[in-house]
Amino acid sequence: MIAPIALAILAFALAWPVPVILARAAWPSRSPAVALVLWQAIAIAGGLSMIGALLTFAVGDDLVSGLMGLAAGATLDLPHALALAAAALLTVHLLLNLGLTVVRAERQRRRHAQLVSLLSAPMAEPAGARLIDSPAPVAYCLPGAMGSVTVVSAGLVDLLTPDELAAVIEHERAHASQRHDVVLVLFRAWHSSLPWFPIAFRAQREVGLLIEMLADDRARRVADDAVLARAIMLVGAGGQSSDDPDWEAGPSIGDLTARITRLGTAPLPRIAQAAVVALALALLAVPTALLLTAGETLDSGLDHHPRVFPAAAVVDYQLGGSYDPPQGVTVVTRDSTSTPAAGLYSICYVNGFQTQPGVSWPDSLVLLDAAGDPLIDANWPDENIIDISTDAKRQAAADRQSAAIDACSDSGFDAVEFDNLDSYSRSEGMLGMEDAVAFASVLVERAHDRGLATGQKNTGELGTRGRDEIGFDFAVVEECDQFAECDSFTDVYGDAVIDIEYSDDLRRPFAEVCADPSTPASTTLRDRDLVAVGEPGYVFEHC
Repeated sequence: MIAPIALAILAFALAWPVPVILARAAWPSRSPAVALVLWQAIAIAGGLSMIGALLTFAVGDDLVSGLMGLAAGATLDLPHALALAAAALLTVHLLLNLGLTVVRAERQRRRHAQLVSLLSAPMAEPAGARLIDSPAPVAYCLPGAMGSVTVVSAGLVDLLTPDELAAVIEHERAHASQRHDVVLVLFRAWHSSLPWFPIAFRAQREVGLLIEMLADDRARRVADDAVLARAIMLVGAGGQSSDDPDWEAGPSIGDLTARITRLGTAPLPRIAQAAVVALALALLAVPTALLLTAGETLDSGLDHHPRVFPAAAVVDYQLGGSYDPPQGVTVVTRDSTSTPAAGLYSICYVNGFQTQPGVSWPDSLVLLDAAGDPLIDANWPDENIIDISTDAKRQAAADRQSAAIDACSDSGFDAVEFDNLDSYSRSEGMLGMEDAVAFASVLVERAHDRGLATGQKNTGELGTRGRDEIGFDFAVVEECDQFAECDSFTDVYGDAVIDIEYSDDLRRPFAEVCADPSTPASTTLRDRDLVAVGEPGYVFEHC
């Protein structure tokens, strides 16, 4: 299982060593904007990796196909079911905490806005600011969807020079215009979701400090560094300057010192900043790619994988020509040269063990009779039986049939049925069941590699070997009621059996066929020639 292991390793790295290293690094204070981008990428990628590791462990490396398999009725064993439940619970937990944090923050903002409107007065300069009659030197911004308000206290106005006050107000306006409150809410939600997780608290603290530094950079546009440094120290020592008015404690001396010290340092070179942004994008891309890129389908506890049609499917067998399926049909079988039925589970027909009419095969890959002529199937005089008597011939024949398998996959079919599996019984003793089992195993492996489910065609004498040894996912049988052999298939494949009965050779009325408990639920009545709808002789009924 490549994806779950890779995602688990990435989740661990982003949960502990990477945040610790970043928090201890000196460079983020030089370029707080790109450092903030990196912190956000770590948080998002870490969450995706944690959830993704559980999901891909549960349903397989190919997440999309695995989830589609579950939707189609596939089941999970206990360990994988628990992993899927854990992924769902973690996702709901994170989203619920995010929603509650956003709602709580908005409620607090509205309540605070009401208090500000009651207890403050508009300031003449700067425009848009409000003055609170309080001796404490306080400044903060109150963000809002329809506009933000910068709030300062009378004590702050008395304490600072006009230049220092302008720097503080510009600092607060930066918080509002750049919506730093949104970033803080996201990290506060992360911390509230994982309060036992030290890194979540540390990330929230580091992001808060970076946001203050980012706002300081905006203030440097209207004040020199010396003025800004005095303002930072005076406001920080006497009160609070923050985009979050719901504070519990003022900034630490260490944070104030870090903000002032960095004013004398140069920002990172542009190439270094670009490298940090590229790293952030890579952190987001890796778990996303592992989750969404279809990889090799591995055994992950799914009982039916690739995806098999749902139980009691209504099947239309369209080998005589493609047409719009009748109302209610959920599964359609068409030839490999056709296209899948849009929006329906589509099975691709491949004449796996005999040559297609009009297609030339070398004599070395078809059975030859005593006269040296290609052996013809008496039931299908325009088809030759493929020679699968040796491993080398089986591989060579499979290479030729792979073109049809690839065409099925590329066209968008969900599954493939390999016809004439029982051609060994018409080979005049030149082939046996073991040859058919060996060749079918090669075809099934190649189809599975292309993400296609595979169907056993007829040949009830295989018993459980078709499922357990060859690897077939379902069965397609013709006239199992006529020959009273439906149990040979349903005992092995359960509900994953399609039966096609033909209207010219029923042993009893079709209604009785459907009423028989031994009849597969997905049983269809068709005309022998499988003509398209509207053509003479067309028949279609289903159980």
